[in-house]
Amino acid sequence: MTLLEERVDAPTRAAVALLESAPPDRDMSVEASREFARRLDEERDAVLLEREYWSLAIRDPELRVLYAQRQRKLRGAMTRALEARARHLGTPDLPMPAEDVARIVMSIIGGLSIDELIEPGSVRPELLGETFALIYAGLLARTQARTV
Repeated sequence: MTLLEERVDAPTRAAVALLESAPPDRDMSVEASREFARRLDEERDAVLLEREYWSLAIRDPELRVLYAQRQRKLRGAMTRALEARARHLGTPDLPMPAEDVARIVMSIIGGLSIDELIEPGSVRPELLGETFALIYAGLLARTQARTV
């Protein structure tokens, strides 16, 4: 798990910290797309390493416990970042729990990573950011609909 921490989790936490602290006028969907493309291009082995740990954790109950703890920590950081981002953008009351949004975001990142690893060039670099922008727009629309 140490290698996973160094190669995958530390850069992920850095990206999440950037999301949490970014000013409202910084388009983080563009930043997400840029980082996603960079990691798949420059850190392909690290992405593969994470997928390998995932595959082992599904089969090994002891490793599964450790992997689940890791996921909870990363999801917690993502949750806090999404809550902070919502506050920065003036939409602090999300229409669903931020932890659910974090789980969705992490699942989309994982799924698109797998697609790109299996079929290089199949995932447009900007797709992740566009997806996040659509998720945010949907959350915002639901929030506004509740207040009308």
